Amino acid sequence: MSVVLALISLALCLIALRGWTLARDPGVGAEFAEFSLAEERVRTSLVAKLLHYLDRVVGSRAVTGSSQAARLSVQRAIAAAGATESTTYETVIARQATWAFLGGAVAVLMLLQGVVFGLPLPILGWFFPRLSLWLAARRRGGEIDRELPDFLDVMAVTISAGLGFRAALLRVSAMVGGAVGEEMLVVLRQIDLGTPRRVAFSDLRERSSSQALNEFVTSYLQAEELGAPIAEFLTTYATELRRTAGQKARTAAAKANPRISLVLTLVIMPAIAMLMIGSIAISTLAG
Repeated sequence: MSVVLALISLALCLIALRGWTLARDPGVGAEFAEFSLAEERVRTSLVAKLLHYLDRVVGSRAVTGSSQAARLSVQRAIAAAGATESTTYETVIARQATWAFLGGAVAVLMLLQGVVFGLPLPILGWFFPRLSLWLAARRRGGEIDRELPDFLDVMAVTISAGLGFRAALLRVSAMVGGAVGEEMLVVLRQIDLGTPRRVAFSDLRERSSSQALNEFVTSYLQAEELGAPIAEFLTTYATELRRTAGQKARTAAAKANPRISLVLTLVIMPAIAMLMIGSIAISTLAG
């Protein structure tokens, strides 16, 4: 029984490692059609085939039984992470159910051996794909914070050259690209489909995890309502963003100094003291 448990645990560890590599793409390049998983990219590894099989068998049931609130929550997480179109609500829920099932299997095997520490594994497995989306959203938010000042500078120059705001936004988004450009292109697509400009930018503010972008949208809507010159506003706000980023960097550096001192005090200094005392003790005993 111990050998079987060891082999199953090894297999599950390999699956977990494979899952970590797929964490940035929880949908694994697939999407549901009538709650059935259809592969969009060919995956030949045994672990991927097992995950796909569990997505079809276990995940489809979870998708069918999920609520509207769960759907909205997952869709907001996908939008904040900037996931590809292949990552849908159905694929994320299915992968959550798959990891929960694997965690439950490990928990049962551990209980059979008298180990109760595996009981939280199904819960951890259920939230693992959502954790990957949250991490992707954090990375995307940092990328937007870095790109936004330069994007606004290019926008200001383009508007000063004579283009309207919408035409300038389309040209700069296509030319610059990146996370900011992708978000702005989504806004433009919504406007083309008939969404009012203020509503489209408000949706951008709600789905983005970047604090700088959210504050920019709020300031832009206020400036548009008051009739302020857009080019001047963009230049001023880009300068303010760079100043804020510099202040955050200095604050982070100031916070890092005590942490470094704590590490030196608790780790390095005791090790040096033990080395010195050990050397003196060895020299004394040898004498």
